[in-house]
Amino acid sequence: MIDHLYNCHWHQANTITIATREQLSPTHPVRRFLVPFQFFTISINKQAVSGLAAWMSTVPRLFAFTRQGLASAYADAPAAVSNDEDERFGAGEVLRQRAQTLSTPYHVYACRYYEAVEVFVTQYLDTFYPSAEAMEADAELAGFLEQLVAMRNMEARHGETDKLDLAGLSAAEKRRVVLNVLSSFVFHVTMLHEQVGSVQVYVQDVSWASFHWKEDETIGTKEAAYGGAILMALTSTPMPKLMVTPGGPRDWTFLFPAEGDTLKALQGGFADFQSKLVRLASDVEEHNKARPHEAVFTVNPRYLETSVSV
Repeated sequence: MIDHLYNCHWHQANTITIATREQLSPTHPVRRFLVPFQFFTISINKQAVSGLAAWMSTVPRLFAFTRQGLASAYADAPAAVSNDEDERFGAGEVLRQRAQTLSTPYHVYACRYYEAVEVFVTQYLDTFYPSAEAMEADAELAGFLEQLVAMRNMEARHGETDKLDLAGLSAAEKRRVVLNVLSSFVFHVTMLHEQVGSVQVYVQDVSWASFHWKEDETIGTKEAAYGGAILMALTSTPMPKLMVTPGGPRDWTFLFPAEGDTLKALQGGFADFQSKLVRLASDVEEHNKARPHEAVFTVNPRYLETSVSV
């Protein structure tokens, strides 16, 4: 509910999609860059509100929440979410720290993926904004950032003292915030969404993991088993694949508002990003073969999609 529905769908995908639609024109380079990562997000989140979040919809029926308990869970969500997506630092800094201290396969490979995303976003932004001052002069992008930060500040998940104040930032610091926002957004709606939104492993056997069970029982009910299967079916809407062949039919560089040498440079950055995904997928698969007891699948780009799904 919190990491998946609230954080990935509402806090990340919804706020950026709203700011994009309301502040960036259809041909704006940042809006065009975000198209694959916002694919179907409005419809998906609308379905999530009515089919998963509303009282007596799938999730409240499946979990052992009273109406008051469900309301309390959502009310506590902003404070419960970690600061992985903090606009000042981005998810990358947190991932790098955890990859060093925890050194789990997930954190190591997730860190590699985030760094590939960060390079991809940086190359794209540098093409259209050669300097921090050029980015700051873009009125549409400034409006996008102001609206996004205002919406996230309203959640006050870190408290009043931790709210981001754009007015006190230099042009270079604002440029870094834009990079963090876009990189963290891509990470959240692709890899992290796969990590926190995959329910297949939980619904296979209610004697191992059940969404609810009767008091003094050690196994879930038949209704819990059916409910879990229904939830898995509801959350299996296919989205476009993240890992594609550059120049192939699913290459999305046609969205980039550029031509000539500029477009070739952007296509080169896209090809570099895709080659890193291929190497990461290969390394993850080799790890899974060598250490099946530590196998990880949600960090394999071969299975990742470009946007959130229900």
